[in-house]
Amino acid sequence: MTQKDQFQNPIRHQLQEGLKDILENFEKKGEKFKEALEQICRILAIQDFPPSKAMALFYELKEIVREFTKKTGVGFNAKDWVEFNSAIETMTLEAFDCYSAHREKIYQLKVDESKNKAFMLLKKAGI
Repeated sequence: MTQKDQFQNPIRHQLQEGLKDILENFEKKGEKFKEALEQICRILAIQDFPPSKAMALFYELKEIVREFTKKTGVGFNAKDWVEFNSAIETMTLEAFDCYSAHREKIYQLKVDESKNKAFMLLKKAGI
């Protein structure tokens, strides 16, 4: 994780770029936002940790923004925080749907690969 070069650590680079795009397009939630969310979910889906850990990234954004506002002195009223928290939770649910779809595709590919291997073994055996 200490490598900052995109070729030495492509996962870190992709996550960094995706999170940057999400934060830059958070209010608009346009095509760039959806692409970034998709990019991050694709990366998280291939990692070997449980969904709760993968989705924790999106909840941590709340704390990151909260810390950033404290450091910069940007003030938010209670209504703004409620709206922000709601938007983060909605985004997290969208991310979970995307993550689940990618995980399902990965498992389906594994099943198909196993079926193909079994078929090839049977074919070699002449059965």
